[in-house]
Amino acid sequence: MPESFVRLNGVTDSVVEAAVEQVVTGLFSALVTLGVVPVLRYPRGGAAQMVAELLGRRLHDQLKAHSGLFSEAPSGAGFQRPLLVIMERSADLGVMMQHAWSYCALCHDLLGLKLNRVSIDEQSEGGGKPLQATYDLHQGDPFWVAHMGAAFQTVASDVDRDLHEYREKMEAINQQGAQVSESAEQLTSSLASTINELPELQEKKRVIDAHMNIATELLRHIKARGLDSFYSIEESLIEGKSLGKDDKATLASLCSAQPGAAALTPHELQDRLRLFLLLHLHKAADKAGVVDRELLDKLEALLRDNKVDLRSFDWLQQYQAHLGLVAQAHKPTEPSGGARGVFSTVMKAADQSGYLDNARFLKDKLAAGVKQLLPGRRDTAVTRAVSALMDNRGGAEEESFAYLDPKLPPGDPGSSRSRSHYTQAIVFMCGPGNYLEYLSIREQVAVQQAGAAGAGSARNVLYGCAEMQTPSEFLAQVAQIPLN
Repeated sequence: MPESFVRLNGVTDSVVEAAVEQVVTGLFSALVTLGVVPVLRYPRGGAAQMVAELLGRRLHDQLKAHSGLFSEAPSGAGFQRPLLVIMERSADLGVMMQHAWSYCALCHDLLGLKLNRVSIDEQSEGGGKPLQATYDLHQGDPFWVAHMGAAFQTVASDVDRDLHEYREKMEAINQQGAQVSESAEQLTSSLASTINELPELQEKKRVIDAHMNIATELLRHIKARGLDSFYSIEESLIEGKSLGKDDKATLASLCSAQPGAAALTPHELQDRLRLFLLLHLHKAADKAGVVDRELLDKLEALLRDNKVDLRSFDWLQQYQAHLGLVAQAHKPTEPSGGARGVFSTVMKAADQSGYLDNARFLKDKLAAGVKQLLPGRRDTAVTRAVSALMDNRGGAEEESFAYLDPKLPPGDPGSSRSRSHYTQAIVFMCGPGNYLEYLSIREQVAVQQAGAAGAGSARNVLYGCAEMQTPSEFLAQVAQIPLN
């Protein structure tokens, strides 16, 4: 659903209503395909409430007219009646701007991962025109499945490890074939075993080659743009931590034009715009003194001097001013905890609004100087809401979401609803989403699974959104929203 954020925050009712209708139609189709009628939870106010109420009415009407419509779930799907959490994009704007450090989020941000596919330019033999190589990344790729949420340096190290294992296996096969002292019967058996192994080994080599090339291309971007430094600073900002000495020096250098330095590339300017917006987004909740007014002024001047489009900043200022007015009118109690305060305020406002050599090169030489970072466990607005709603134990976080059961008559508040926890949930973001947000939910589910008392406590969560967007695409879309 292109331009979903603009359309769902449109300036005319007709644009918003058409966008809501499209979202509801898509969600209704998904629910019919799954064969489930979920319980709906959503923040009051805004597009999420419009989507939930229209979807609830449509489900209720269809249940009355076609009682068997939702009774044809795939056999053995194990998908009992779930919770459907409909979220507002404004609940967490920062996740759409932050730099990532996990494999699939990097592929999305830097290589434009779309429909499980990335394309990169590879140097052709003889130094001719680069050739574009396309790689499919999906559930049939064991390395992708195992590493999509892993830190970049883990991916680089494990590509190297898998390549060594492959070479050792091939060398063992070659040595086995060279043992002429074996009897004819033994040799025939050995050859048969080798022939059976070759297809699997060839497929493993193909997967290794693909991920080595992808990781090398990612590393080229990371080194050229210093993305590890951006990620390190932004994680500290979001978690409310003080910056180390090196990060402080790096932040100061990023906010100022360096004498004699080469002109910043469009990508480097975009990185600084994202950092600038995140600093502004978090300055109200900054407890560690990361956000300095002088640094913000220097960074804004740097962006303006380089003719960077700052319409997204203008929109963010207007949006924050609106939130401030709403918050002042309703006097919300801001919780402590760094960035969590800003996002919780937003939620309240929603009530109103050579392969071996190459592998070593990747692992050792190029990786030298890149910070050894681990993706932080993101306690995002979405993960907090999903956890509270699936626990279903009451409390401020859960009670801030309205309840709607399409199986009940219209207007029934569900006062007799069960307080047992949910094991199945669908999370839908009204607007754009990305892999960083998806991974935060994925990790939360994994942590819960590890601590579950039994199989009956295991959770299954689907994540969806109106469109998957990179930070650059999101900022370009925000820049289109007219200012009041």
